[in-house]
This record gives sequence, structure tokens and C-alpha cells, in this order.
Amino acid sequence: MNKCLKIMLTAEFAQGSLANILAKHAQKLQLEGVAQIVGPDNKVSIIVCGSVDGVDEFLDLLHKDTPKWKLIDIE
Repeated sequence: MNKCLKIMLTAEFAQGSLANILAKHAQKLQLEGVAQIVGPDNKVSIIVCGSVDGVDEFLDLLHKDTPKWKLIDIE
């Protein structure tokens, strides 16, 4: 079974570092999706699709990587 999830993330980060983290996790978990910075406040819209377990693990990995950048909000 597959699952798609839309994540809105606001954080302080270097743009290249976030792109690398997202790509690394998505490739590792064989997920597809897109991420786009929306607005001037470092809000990122992420849409990720794949196996239910893979999408859930992707979300867990985002939370674990937050020490690398200051997470302000995640929805």
C-alpha cells in the first residue's frame, strides 16, 4: 500500500543542506516527491509518496535531523 504526505516545515537552514537531507532520505527509502521553498520565512512545502512504512520513516528522519538546523514548526 502506498501513502502520500504533505509536510509544511519552517526552519532555519542553509538551502543546500536541506535539499541534501531530503534527497538522501528519499533515495534511501525509495520515495518520490517534491520540495519547494514558499515565502520569505524559510517555509518548505514537501510532498512525499511511497510505501506507508517509507513515508512514516521519512517523517521520523526529518525529526531526527532537526539538530542540524533550527526547526521552528512542522505540520
